[in-house]
Formats: sequence, C-alpha cells, structure tokens
Amino acid sequence: YTIPNLNPQTTYSIQLSAHVNNTLSEPVSITARTQPVHTRTGSEPNISSQKLGFGNYSVGWRSVQGPVQYYRVIYVRRSGGNTTQISVPGRVNEILLNNLNPAEVYDVTITAVLPNQEIVVGNLEISTSAESQPTEDSSRSAWIEWEQHPFMFTSYRITAIPVTGGQTHRWEVGAGESNARLSDLEPGTLYNILVEGFTNGQYVTVADIQRRTDIDPPSNLRIIKSNTNVIGLHWNPPKSNITGYSLTYQLDGRGTETAYIPPPRSTDV
Repeated sequence: YTIPNLNPQTTYSIQLSAHVNNTLSEPVSITARTQPVHTRTGSEPNISSQKLGFGNYSVGWRSVQGPVQYYRVIYVRRSGGNTTQISVPGRVNEILLNNLNPAEVYDVTITAVLPNQEIVVGNLEISTSAESQPTEDSSRSAWIEWEQHPFMFTSYRITAIPVTGGQTHRWEVGAGESNARLSDLEPGTLYNILVEGFTNGQYVTVADIQRRTDIDPPSNLRIIKSNTNVIGLHWNPPKSNITGYSLTYQLDGRGTETAYIPPPRSTDV
C-alpha cells in the first residue's frame, strides 16, 4: 500500500491491523521517514543512507555526469560474510538494502561504470541497530478454566466446535486438571467449548464455555519505497479469513489518518 501526500524529511508512525467485520487484530507497527528535498551544494556528500524500517536502508548518491552504463553497489558485513554486488541502471541514483542483520556494521561502495572508465562515487558505513522483530501471535489457541472435581471424575474430555461450522477439536486431560490451553484452533473464530467429566462409564457436562480466538495480525510489515512525499508498504497477510485492513498513520501536525484496505492485498506500490 502506498501512503501519498506526505511531508518531506518527516518521521511517521504507522500501525496496521487486520479486521473481521468490526473486530481488529493486534496492530503491527513501523516507523518510516520520508526523504529530504535534495539541494545541490558544494558540501553535500556524494553518498548517504537513511533507515526506513527494521533492517531496511535507503542508499542514495549524487549522479555522475556522462554516459553512465550502470552503477555497481557493493556491500559487506565488516564482521565477515559474503560480499553482495548489485547493478543499478545509470539513470537511477538510489537503492534499497533490505533485511540487513541487526547490530552489524556494513561497508558500502558505489561505483559508476562508464564505457571506458570506472568512477568511485563514494564509500559509506551503515551501522544497524540491535532491535528485534516483534514476535508474532499465532492466535490459534484459547485458555479455559472450570471447577475442579478431583474425586468425582477419572478424566475430562474437552470438545471445541466452531459456531459457524468447521473442524471440531477434541482433547483428553487428567482428572486433576482445572484448566487447559486449547491449541490448533482457527484464528478469529467463535467456539462453543464443552468440558465433560468421565465417571461410571459415561461423560457428564462440567462446563459449557464460549471463546473467540483472536485475529492473527499481518506480519513482516516493511518499507519498500520512500521518497519526499510517499511511503510504500508491504506485509504478509494473516491466516485468518479477514474482511480487510486498517492502516493508521500519524500526520505531521494534523492528527492521524486511517485508510481501510480490502483483502487479500498485501502491497500496492
């Protein structure tokens, strides 16, 4: 999804949730910054970088005059590892380096390749932060409790039935239990849950419970494009059968803006 009409050189806080009808998942968040409006001055460096999100950096450079065939971008972790080389068309002077490892220093070199010569545009150091990705909630479980009857039953049977239809799940637990976490459920689903105790060769109802599993949120929200007034986003959709997304972002000095996006789209650049 592309957020338009933003201000240059401004940091935006962005939150994305999936929703089923009027119920929202937990949001995933990212902070992004638009590019500055470039002005050419004698003191301007030939190459610069900007952090766009977790592990993602934009590297830009001053274009070389002449018939540039392509730019060679080379970057490598200073701690060791394989060197990555990317060729960029001569008309382009910006590239996104995605999924860089946290807490590392990368050395970046940009070289302009012309028909009869190569010109080093500049060298750059990128130090990535030690932040970690938020953990994902699978939203495929439910916690239930019931009154314990330790001497009345020899075991319990738990049955979870989706209210709107679907796969029925069943578990057996010991007589000493009075709670259970039910796993492998479907996200965003309302279940009727029946707890039965076994005694004298038959099951007796102990508890009749309703639980709705959460909607699992979208994952891997990342920045794929940033310029002076546009931020492009991409994410992986949740497993839930959702009705859409809610995207909220902080506008500079003008409160918040919310966009509603239909499924199953995960990006719109």
